[in-house]
Amino acid sequence: WLQRLVGTCLPVMYVWMLPLLAEGGWAYKCDQYPRCEYTGSSVSSYISNPQATGAMAGCFFYPCMHMWMNAKEVSDDKFVYRSLILFQFAFGLFLSAPVIEFGQMHGLCVGTFSAASLTHFFAMMRHCHSRRLWKCKVLLVISSMSFLTVFALVWISRADHHVLKDRSPFLFYVAEALGLSSQAIFPMLWFRDHTANPARSALVTSSWQREACRRPEVSVSA
Repeated sequence: WLQRLVGTCLPVMYVWMLPLLAEGGWAYKCDQYPRCEYTGSSVSSYISNPQATGAMAGCFFYPCMHMWMNAKEVSDDKFVYRSLILFQFAFGLFLSAPVIEFGQMHGLCVGTFSAASLTHFFAMMRHCHSRRLWKCKVLLVISSMSFLTVFALVWISRADHHVLKDRSPFLFYVAEALGLSSQAIFPMLWFRDHTANPARSALVTSSWQREACRRPEVSVSA
């Protein structure tokens, strides 16, 4: 459980510590920080240098790994794998195309991996155990609202280049951080409902899922 906790908390802590890391010289700071470009500060801007990008990729390794492990639990649902492949591809491009160098491509990657991840999590909800379903629904709603807010703020910033960076320079960053945090937590909370497929009810491949299914044994001595 400690491995799961650390692996899930690390990316969440990282995205929320980016402003502090920028002040310390680790993450990237734009010339007029925090009034960067049109939207103000953003996760994309903070990770625009090599060390911040590498740390982002490393921190999100565990959530991405568990997305694949969870998908293995529902291998009969081909749509789950297709949406996951699209997400992984777009997320990789997102990390490899800094917003300060490839602005349009970076924005396209953000939109693609956001839509793909939301679609993937929605598909995974159909196989989620009832004990975890409401928690996953809450995370999916938070993630959806966060990314919708991000896209709305982009349009606002394009209509008025000063409204966000002058009045709310951290609003865009907070919306991004909320969406990424909820998406990092979702894979850890999701658990397969095996009652829908009795033939696989005894098959749990992930170690953390075996632990969740284990019941304490009572030994009776003669």
